[in-house]
Amino acid sequence: MDIAKHITIDPARRSGKPCIRDTRITVYDVLDYLASGMSQTDILADFPELNEADIHACLTLAADRKRRVVRLEDFTDNDMALIGASNMSPEYDYLNAELDDWHP
Repeated sequence: MDIAKHITIDPARRSGKPCIRDTRITVYDVLDYLASGMSQTDILADFPELNEADIHACLTLAADRKRRVVRLEDFTDNDMALIGASNMSPEYDYLNAELDDWHP
């Protein structure tokens, strides 16, 4: 699936969050609706400007993300060195880290 046909990012719209096509509906909105228990049918009924492929693109984008937000305290010193963050100061609560090679 070419998610670029369904997901756009415009700094002037919704603070640059990924939106569905040229709407103001963000990927995160759709994911939140699904997580809250709304069905795809419910979402499409509430937002007729969306289609099934749009929802699928949101799920694809979420599944393809390689970056995760993780708590620094969850890392050992060796883990921090592996991701190049060994000299980060303790006041940082969160770290965006590439987790391809990191396993808890």
